[in-house]
Amino acid sequence: MTIFYFLIGAFLRRWYGGCLEAYKILRNRGVQTVCMLAVFMSIYLFDWSSWQNWLGAAIVSCWLQFQFWSRGHGACFDIGRGTPSEETIRRYNERWYHYPVDWLFDKAFKVPDSKYGFMYDFVYMGLRYTCPMIPMMLLDWRYILIGAAVSPIYALCHTLAERDPWIFDGRIPFVGSATNLAEKLVGGLVFGGCFWLQNGFFWW
Repeated sequence: MTIFYFLIGAFLRRWYGGCLEAYKILRNRGVQTVCMLAVFMSIYLFDWSSWQNWLGAAIVSCWLQFQFWSRGHGACFDIGRGTPSEETIRRYNERWYHYPVDWLFDKAFKVPDSKYGFMYDFVYMGLRYTCPMIPMMLLDWRYILIGAAVSPIYALCHTLAERDPWIFDGRIPFVGSATNLAEKLVGGLVFGGCFWLQNGFFWW
């Protein structure tokens, strides 16, 4: 079942990333959100007769959907590739994560010219996906590892695209671009990982 949820999660994250934009109803964020919530609920709801389990499953599912998935990462998803525009910088600054990362580069390391590069985006994305998993550690401390893995996955996929572009030229099925592959791996990790951690470790 962990593999099943990995595959479902890979599809859902890729769908959330825009793979079905050609279909009006399927590109609707509300439809995508309902489907992702339903899958999360199927992971955490194991006692249909218990209102406590319904409540707990709903709280956890909503937290993961609206705090982990629905917070944008568009500014840093390329892990330092290219020069950001003023609009992109504005998007960085919409999230509080830029405060500690800006401090590191401006004050601690004193390398302001390296802002918005590889390391900046790596740390920014690390905070973006790790912090929402901190409350999930009340269920199992290993949730933090799921969040912390996102930034390295995106970094690896983009590095592969630069070092071995043949991987993304179509000869390997279901790979797509570096971003597409990262989305699939992260989606699979999150849903598959949540199922695996829930299986025997959920506390209500």
